[in-house]
Amino acid sequence: MDALTSQFRQQEVEVYVAVALNRAESHVSAGENDGRTLLHVAVARNLVTIGRLRHDEGFAQDIRLTLEAGLDASKLRVIAFVQEPKQGRIFGAAEQSVVSVPPRM
Repeated sequence: MDALTSQFRQQEVEVYVAVALNRAESHVSAGENDGRTLLHVAVARNLVTIGRLRHDEGFAQDIRLTLEAGLDASKLRVIAFVQEPKQGRIFGAAEQSVVSVPPRM
């Protein structure tokens, strides 16, 4: 955490978590890409702000994310990042593949 905290000194940053599809494709039926299939990576399906972090504080947060029905967990990743609120500068990020999703109750 030293590298992260030394970058934003007295600033406060927002902490986000996103659930993203590893891969997606879209079939274009009009415009300059008409007839083409476009491939996409890390397509966000859910993005939430989970808190704020100051340089002199730690951060821990349990969260619960609701996923769309029918999404295959093996095709998802979770991405966490910290971002400056007004200018949007990203100070750090991490990602993790989703291994399994517990059944809904």
